[in-house]
Amino acid sequence: MQLSDPWFLLCFLPACLLGFYVIGRISRSAAVGFLAAASIAFYAVAGVLAACVILGAAAVNLVIGRAMLATESAGRRKALLWGGVAANVALLAYFKYTGFLLMNVAVLTGGAWRASAVMLPLGISFSTFQRIALLVDVHRGKVKDLPWLDYALFSVFFPCAVAGPITRGQEMLPQFRELRARFSSEGFAEGLSIFVVGLAKKVLIADSLQAVSSQVFDGYAIGTHGDALTAWVGVIAYSLQIYYDFSGYSEMALGLARMVGLRLPVNFNSPYKANSITGFWNRWHITLSRFLRDYLFTPMSGGHSFLPRRYAALMATMLIAGLWHGAQWRFVVWGGLHGALLVANHAWRELAGRYPAAFARVSSKRMRPLGQGITFLSVTVAWVFFRAADMATAGSMIKSLAGVGCPFLHMGAEGVRQYFVPVAGVAIVLVYTLWAPGTIAIFSKAGPFIESMPVIRTRWRWVPTWRSAAVIGMLAFLVFRAYFAATEFVGFTYANF
Repeated sequence: MQLSDPWFLLCFLPACLLGFYVIGRISRSAAVGFLAAASIAFYAVAGVLAACVILGAAAVNLVIGRAMLATESAGRRKALLWGGVAANVALLAYFKYTGFLLMNVAVLTGGAWRASAVMLPLGISFSTFQRIALLVDVHRGKVKDLPWLDYALFSVFFPCAVAGPITRGQEMLPQFRELRARFSSEGFAEGLSIFVVGLAKKVLIADSLQAVSSQVFDGYAIGTHGDALTAWVGVIAYSLQIYYDFSGYSEMALGLARMVGLRLPVNFNSPYKANSITGFWNRWHITLSRFLRDYLFTPMSGGHSFLPRRYAALMATMLIAGLWHGAQWRFVVWGGLHGALLVANHAWRELAGRYPAAFARVSSKRMRPLGQGITFLSVTVAWVFFRAADMATAGSMIKSLAGVGCPFLHMGAEGVRQYFVPVAGVAIVLVYTLWAPGTIAIFSKAGPFIESMPVIRTRWRWVPTWRSAAVIGMLAFLVFRAYFAATEFVGFTYANF
């Protein structure tokens, strides 16, 4: 089940909100328990066995976390931490990487190793990172208490199941303890508005772009190579599609949480406006970026200033991030490309810091549009490996992007007409993405997020007025006209998060 499914929108969500508000008038604990039960039901729709796996993993981690809090022995706490981390990684590896590992063993040994199909539990990648982060934070003393009911909701909170954000215990557990569990017209209006905007991004924009990108990528997958223009339109369409898909889904989660009185961390903040690859990762899937930084890169780099070690840690972190997204080598290549770009960006900044006079001109504000363009093109080309059916298909598309073997076609009037609609549509969305303020900027004054986001100057500011309500109502109307044709969330198709 997705947050954009008709069944979810028309049945599950109204029943969940009504039950929460009614039960909340009786007891906070009962309301928290109701939300946890509704979240378990959400998981169970994807598969009862999968829901049992998530619940079992949550229970084991609760026992480990409480054991860490109960002991005063530093050695025992560290042993429990490593045991818990190993158990979580092993669970993820079994469900997500068994087939990938056996396939590579078969290639290396010439054997016939093959794994039977394993059902992938909904959200296992995100929930695994969330559980690992909680155990590390318990070990570091950032989480000092694990009430079982609050922990249960933290582990299965359904808005975060598929696309995050990846929350932390110190962010959410205090909110659960202080949850009023009462209807708030202000919070409901904010949450509903954010939810509708996210839903519109997914249904109206991402799904429309998906029709363009899939036609191009599917054509390359079956050996039908297009010209350079076709390849670029398809790749840019996918670059925009995946952004509006993931950010739309994350904003739906932010809105749902706000409707029940909770605040989630921001996950996307106009990443394609970044003028460096470092800036991109500070804006793209922010909760994943901070997990990679705090729980992988920092421990591997050891906080040393020795640049080769830091760069090696950065590259290793991004390779792991690529493999986390999917059990195929093309995801590893995608992670490696981003690792190389980040290493180059950090090396450039290191040189600019040492020789400021020599880099003064290229570091000026006038050069930022060039940096933004280079960053967008780099990220867009890297998406080819993320989306392509296999490495061979990705290689063919890269050649087309470079104009090798398939130059621009000489089109007649009919060809121009066929190209015009998708090219114009992609161009309009691209200009809007690079120019217009993002959802976070529009809603920053309302403050529905955990972070205190900077107030960005924009005339497109959401305020609780009839004008805002009319805009949100219009978006909802357009969505409900189109949502029966809504396609599957990209995370299910390509990453099975």
